Amino acid sequence: MKRTLLIHELVILLIILCALSPTLTVMAVGIIAYAFGCPVNEGFVQPCMVFGFDIGESIYSAGALGWYGLLTLPLGLVVLVVYILVVLVSTLNKRRR
Repeated sequence: MKRTLLIHELVILLIILCALSPTLTVMAVGIIAYAFGCPVNEGFVQPCMVFGFDIGESIYSAGALGWYGLLTLPLGLVVLVVYILVVLVSTLNKRRR
């Protein structure tokens, strides 16, 4: 029983992390850009020098990933609800037997 509960908890955590991954990426980009004093703009690439390397293109690309959150957040919510319902129905069927 404990092992099954652990598996369900891990699956739920994985669903949540997948749904939040674009948001977490944008947050990380914001933190990195702020730490090095770089401006972040979705409209165009701006130079960002870090230890002699220009990471402006990488920051721009990673920052634009936030738009995928419009897809992953609702989809993750639907998958999470369906998974919880399947687990509940399965558990109730096992208890009836």
